[in-house]
Amino acid sequence: MIDSVKLRNDLFAPGLLMGGHFRLKSGEHSIHYLRKEVVYEDPALTSQVIRFANQEIENSVRDGTMEPFDIVATPEGGGAIIGSRVAFASASKLIWCEHEMIGSAMKIKRGFDRLLTEGRRILLLDDVLTKGTTFKEMVEALKQYPVVVVGALCVFKRGTTTAEDLGVPKLISLFDMPLVTWSENECPSCKDKVSLNSQFGYG
Repeated sequence: MIDSVKLRNDLFAPGLLMGGHFRLKSGEHSIHYLRKEVVYEDPALTSQVIRFANQEIENSVRDGTMEPFDIVATPEGGGAIIGSRVAFASASKLIWCEHEMIGSAMKIKRGFDRLLTEGRRILLLDDVLTKGTTFKEMVEALKQYPVVVVGALCVFKRGTTTAEDLGVPKLISLFDMPLVTWSENECPSCKDKVSLNSQFGYG
């Protein structure tokens, strides 16, 4: 069994949480940035996070708070790294959702749609959840197929978004990190004319 406290400490040690002025993917601003790449820099650490994810999934299925699934859906990128191992552990298939271009709606491409037949059960997975934009886009992309989304899993939840907000019956968050965010107009760093970090985030 994974010790979640030790794993959290191991993740923070390499500089997971950065300070400064950042624009997040959601468009909001924050004085903190989760450098999720820390999870992937050390394969041993990645494996621990994946084991913890599988542990929490098994617990949720066992206690009846989430139905079993046979497909894991992730956005392109880091979520797919963890998703592939979660799919392997659960004997599931892996698909990913992607944008054709910046600002376009997410779609199921690359032939993955052939797997989305009637009755298939989907677990959504991504590494960071703030406002839930990516998860909501994946839910929307899957609506045109006769499948059932049974839940969503994120490694880090940095807001107060709920399963209901995402439109899914179950949300599993490995690490809750309720960090404060602001709109650009309300951001204290913007008011103090602090430059956005251009290396991390979307500055």
